Amino acid sequence: MSVCLFLVTSYNQPKFCPTTSWNQTGITIANKSPVSLETSYVYLDQNDTIYIRNENINKIQILFANSTNPFILIPGRTLYPSGLFVTRTGDIYIVPYSANGRVQKFDWITSTYMNIAYFCDSCYDLFVTANGILYCSMSQSHQIATKSLNENHNSIAIVAGVGFAGTTSTSLRNPRGIFVKDNLDLYIADCFNHRVQFFKAGQFVGITVSETVGSMLLRYPTAVMVDGNDHLYIVDTENNRIIRSELNGFRCLIGCSRSHGSASYELYHPENMAFDTQGNIYVSDRKNYRIQKFFLVTNTCSEYIF
Repeated sequence: MSVCLFLVTSYNQPKFCPTTSWNQTGITIANKSPVSLETSYVYLDQNDTIYIRNENINKIQILFANSTNPFILIPGRTLYPSGLFVTRTGDIYIVPYSANGRVQKFDWITSTYMNIAYFCDSCYDLFVTANGILYCSMSQSHQIATKSLNENHNSIAIVAGVGFAGTTSTSLRNPRGIFVKDNLDLYIADCFNHRVQFFKAGQFVGITVSETVGSMLLRYPTAVMVDGNDHLYIVDTENNRIIRSELNGFRCLIGCSRSHGSASYELYHPENMAFDTQGNIYVSDRKNYRIQKFFLVTNTCSEYIF
């Protein structure tokens, strides 16, 4: 079994077969007991370093692969809701406590945070493209904004949303998680509209790519992700599950009973997800106060084998 990865980005974006499957029973890699965990965000880079935003102790925790002393605490308070993004060079971007639109970058040399952007409203989620464009999901303003990190001035551009809540193809309602492809196409978890919106680069009219899975509506989706073969993954929070797009629609991967619970095969208000380099799925299982890992089982399409 082999998994291909794009090497341009800092996050893992494997290529999966249409028939790929994951074990629906997960293992807990971090929970509230040993690390005072209360998390709504998990991020993995291409070294399989795990970054956890820990709200309970107002820290970011870093778990290095194969480390004997895994948790490293970085000073700095964060404010829910706020995303976390790590670039290829290891730059960590967060939304600080009482942000009021600020985004900060952690300076490894001085162990301090530097203000690098000021948006009109606090960012629920962050995304940084390979060419240095910072995306901010301004949930309370119902918009997605960007700023170039390669420019010194604080020039902000709106790329989606009209500034007030709505259900049309140009409006959003409390957007949450965002994902930006290399060509700057944008996916948005349009949370309070119970849908996922797709905006072609430079276009302000969105396309709804998912409102229903089978006969059941999405309920408050909070995160979206795209793999290397353009399959879309949705964290369907109120339905306590992870789903994936396929040729004939969507398929549930994890939490398919839809009821919340604390068993190893259940989720309770998951917030976001990430892949490691092996194609395993990590889920921030928010109301269970844990990070769950679900192992890749099959991915055997010959065209994806090295």
